[in-house]
Amino acid sequence: MSRAHTLRIGSHPMNLSLFILRQRRHLEALAEARGWAVHWLDYAEGRDSGRLLQQDQVDWVGTGSTPPLYSRAAGVDLVYVGASASRQTSSALLVLADSPLQRIDQLRGSRIASTVGSYTDHFLAQALHSHHLDYQAVEVLDLPGREGQHALQAGRVQAWAALDPLLSEQLQTGQVRALGQAGDFIPNRSLFWANRSWVEREPQQARLVFQALAENDRWIAGHIEQAAELLAGSHPQQVAASTWAASLRQRPWGIEPARQPILDEQDQQARLLFSAGLLNNALPPSLGRDLSLSTELS
Repeated sequence: MSRAHTLRIGSHPMNLSLFILRQRRHLEALAEARGWAVHWLDYAEGRDSGRLLQQDQVDWVGTGSTPPLYSRAAGVDLVYVGASASRQTSSALLVLADSPLQRIDQLRGSRIASTVGSYTDHFLAQALHSHHLDYQAVEVLDLPGREGQHALQAGRVQAWAALDPLLSEQLQTGQVRALGQAGDFIPNRSLFWANRSWVEREPQQARLVFQALAENDRWIAGHIEQAAELLAGSHPQQVAASTWAASLRQRPWGIEPARQPILDEQDQQARLLFSAGLLNNALPPSLGRDLSLSTELS
């Protein structure tokens, strides 16, 4: 089928809304009724999303709040098209249960495992800033997933910015404790963003993807056990269905258009990341506002 009749969507394991949508094939059912095909590109990490957009391999992606900022700074011509609600949980700064560290302001000089390039950059930068520490006061190591867990257990790092489902799994063991949750410091939400030229050229396709995502999130909210079983059987993070269910129940499910408050959050985050030295150049405050499709997708 021609490019004009194909929806090209990126999916990676850390964006559960898209990952579950991809497994359920709900988008395919809606697209086929309109004579469109769906092409999914599976990739391992959300921080690769901007590169895939820039290389014209996909038209729609979903990540945490940081990758679109790095992508904009790198020149990716993107538009925000949706957002989840803010989550209190799903990421936390963990230390071993017997660690002498009791507060975030004691982290100066510590080594922290993280998924560099993900929204944990924002989480750590804001958490440190809130405790009067510069980002450079700690050493952040790029050790995603189990690598971070094993580094903490082996004593190679003093803290780990853990993500679900491993966060829920490890907290259940009693061997770790949290110094702080991401939701204590940042509006921890998923953002959905797309190739701007594709959205301008194919607005009906963009609306259909948004519709499918919103319907899929409502399905997850009403079918936690089924969604957990689906993830236990297909997700590369090998954790039990019961752990997935506990993680899913903690999340507020639902997708909304990326309205002005979301874009303002992005501008505020961009200023923080620039001041922390994580963005090489400042982003104009108006850049994100000009890209919102909120009125068209409502």
